Amino acid sequence: MSVEDLNRFMQFLAENEEAANKVKEVGVENLEAIAAYARELGYEFDRRELEEVMNKVTELYGARIKKNLEKAAAAADKEQRPGMRNLHRFVQLVGENAEIAKKV
Repeated sequence: MSVEDLNRFMQFLAENEEAANKVKEVGVENLEAIAAYARELGYEFDRRELEEVMNKVTELYGARIKKNLEKAAAAADKEQRPGMRNLHRFVQLVGENAEIAKKV
């Protein structure tokens, strides 16, 4: 496979609305048809190679989503700890009461 050809084809689709619409018409899941269309345009890669790249992108995107969900869950867990709730209340109280803020 020519990674360069695949990259150039993707760039071509991003810049050419007519070509992008053609790919949408054949269906983004129809990798054989997309590869055939690309070959018609002079790009050299096949369905299997396109599938490998798409799987890798999906895997990387899935890992990114998982990482963000784990961060969100950790933040939520942190907020649920009684000590954190008390600290938050204390900071809020200090911000609302000048007398307490002066003492702190």
